[in-house]
Amino acid sequence: MRQNRPGPRSFACQRCGEVVEVPEGGKAGLRKWCDTCRRAIDIEERKARYDADPERHRKAATEYYRRDLETNRQRSRDAQARRRADPEKNQHDLRRKRARKFGISIEDVIAVEGLAGTPCPTCGATMTASRSRHLACIDHDHETGLVRGVLCSACNTALGMFDDDPDRLKAAAAYLESSG
Repeated sequence: MRQNRPGPRSFACQRCGEVVEVPEGGKAGLRKWCDTCRRAIDIEERKARYDADPERHRKAATEYYRRDLETNRQRSRDAQARRRADPEKNQHDLRRKRARKFGISIEDVIAVEGLAGTPCPTCGATMTASRSRHLACIDHDHETGLVRGVLCSACNTALGMFDDDPDRLKAAAAYLESSG
């Protein structure tokens, strides 16, 4: 039972109760939440601020982009030039981003890319590794964030459009069958 108590270099998350070790030089006494809970709290707070006055946030974003239009264009062009200058680093960065987004390893992302040439489990189309209508995509549950499998981009997009709701998909299928 002792391992569940925080020590001098650790703390217990006030949200989930997980005991987290603090790296050397970190400040254990100043932290209340583990990294996972902190991210979740940040998202909840950001959403609450937006929901309180969505029009204000939309207006502020529009004003920011209009005010700094040329700066933003140049920043975008510079980023594009960096990506084109080093395609291997760009590929690694994209893999790392996908891995972080879905909570999987970079090796898992590479394995998904390796599914190019196999049929999509939904429509049967051959999935590709390059940008196309049938690019192999990681399908995940938007509520839990858990990965469900790999689909082609067309089927993955379609599921998203139906809000991952089986009843809506069944209703759409019934509609298609009845309208012949």
